[in-house]
Amino acid sequence: MSKKLAVWISILVTVVLVFSTGVYYSQSQKAVLFEIQKRAAELLRADKRTVSDFLGHIRSVTYGLYTNPVNSRFIFHGEGKERAEALFMDYCNNVREVQAIRLVDREGMIQVFMRECVNLSGEPDYEPIDIASKDFIEDAAALDKPEILFSKFERGFLPDAVSFCPSMIRTVVPYFAGGGHAGYLVVNYWGERLGEVVNRLNRDEGHSFIVEKNKINPERHGIFLFHKNKSYEFANQMQHEHRFQTVYGAEVFDEVVKGLDGIIRLKNGDFLGYTTVYPYEGTDISWKVCTVIDAKYAFRNLRALKTGFMLVLSLSVFLAVLTAFIFAERFLKPLGGLKAALENYGRGNLDYEIKEDYTDELGDIAAKVQEMAVSLRNHIKERETAQKRMELADRLSSLSILSAGVSHELSTPLNSILLAAGLIEKECGSTEEVRAVKTQAERCVGIIASMKRLVADGYDSCAKERLNLKEIVGETVRFMRAGGGVVIETVLEDAYIDGCRTLINQAFLNIAVNAVDAVFPSGKVVFRLFRSGGKVILEAEDNGSGIEPEKLEKIFDPFFTTKSPDKGTGLGLSITHRIITEHGGKISVRSEKGKGTAVRCEFNESSYS
Repeated sequence: MSKKLAVWISILVTVVLVFSTGVYYSQSQKAVLFEIQKRAAELLRADKRTVSDFLGHIRSVTYGLYTNPVNSRFIFHGEGKERAEALFMDYCNNVREVQAIRLVDREGMIQVFMRECVNLSGEPDYEPIDIASKDFIEDAAALDKPEILFSKFERGFLPDAVSFCPSMIRTVVPYFAGGGHAGYLVVNYWGERLGEVVNRLNRDEGHSFIVEKNKINPERHGIFLFHKNKSYEFANQMQHEHRFQTVYGAEVFDEVVKGLDGIIRLKNGDFLGYTTVYPYEGTDISWKVCTVIDAKYAFRNLRALKTGFMLVLSLSVFLAVLTAFIFAERFLKPLGGLKAALENYGRGNLDYEIKEDYTDELGDIAAKVQEMAVSLRNHIKERETAQKRMELADRLSSLSILSAGVSHELSTPLNSILLAAGLIEKECGSTEEVRAVKTQAERCVGIIASMKRLVADGYDSCAKERLNLKEIVGETVRFMRAGGGVVIETVLEDAYIDGCRTLINQAFLNIAVNAVDAVFPSGKVVFRLFRSGGKVILEAEDNGSGIEPEKLEKIFDPFFTTKSPDKGTGLGLSITHRIITEHGGKISVRSEKGKGTAVRCEFNESSYS
């Protein structure tokens, strides 16, 4: 029976552990998937805004050049070539996106030519280059009013060149005079500049790219305009087969082409998010700005969590089996002797003597059973027998209560540690090791009790006292080891409040840790404590990188954090806010990106004399 019970207990514990671990892992996986989708959505919104800003910027630069009277004078009157070249050189030196600027006459000949900050048209042997047959000149010639025209995102190729130029996007604006075209302004912008601002992921996390959807020109449909692998770009010009549909699959491409934005799970497990930008007139040609998030990188913490789960599960199952067999051996085997005694008494053999050596509660039970047999054998009077039975019932009831209490105490490891430490200290004397064990166990009990109070009853269930915040802040700062080049300064004066020491300690520790993390490995943190108008003010200011305004609004939200996943859970400031609010105080945060962050806590002064 003992072995069967041990096996059943082991099976039950194993099933419970496997089920709970599986549920927790499943929920963790869902949480990670949600964070990945959230991250992808944020990146896509930022990429779309970046591309739109880039296009708006080059449109603005082109408009500034077009409306400059120096260029108009040269186009309309053929005067001021040197001034136009100087103007182009100034733009080339100060606008890093500019690759080349050209003034083209009505016949399509380049008269003023600045390329990569080199004044080609100013050279003595310069001969005007004919680009009248270029698509962008023909498209501009078809316009009937001045209008900025974006040409195809491509690699350039001039008649005087022997190979393709780097990728670029081009703007063209026609000049009009006497009802016809007088010339053209052509500005080339580096395509790589657009790729640099779009690809904001590190190499391990993933990468971004831009692909063109083109209903008009099938040769450009699906080509990469920007990609981390440069050999994939511009398949139509470079004569290779690397297009979106061949690299990521035709089904994925069809879904991307049909939608405006979304997130797709690729066959290799990675996540591909996409959004749509329309750089040209109409919707026949668009850019798909895509971000691929590496699944291995995204799930790295979950894999570590899974490994930890398996180790904990294996250890738990082993301990469960071991405990079950020990329990069966320790508690069920002695019951065999009691069972034999009861069987003898049931058959009328009241002379049977229980010989097993029992201890603890089982010894009491065996003694009572033996006493009952002796009482029956000596034919104690019915009243005395009834009284004995009542006393036995009372004792068994008391024994049940005592057993439940002892079981509860034994199930609390910290109390057992404290008891053992006290006994060792009493018998062997107080040593540094015993005091350390006892102090740390008492500290753990206090921490657990404080956490329970915080979760359940909060401030109302905690002992109130008059606190000197100077002591609390000073003690916390004194024992903090920031490391590196972090400098911590304090400007503190005596200031008293009414509250719970444990909760106030926890709140300030959260604030202090956040401040040090913000400047690590080098920076400065200043803690100020002062009184003003019946209030106690505590400020923690750092010169770290600061927080963006949109993130500052969510700073007290549970699970919101600006730290990496391995450094924070997003609960610290949420708990701190609750603690300070329950103490009748206020907490606020001000921050400026690039300059630092300041946290201000305001309390009522102590009412105790």
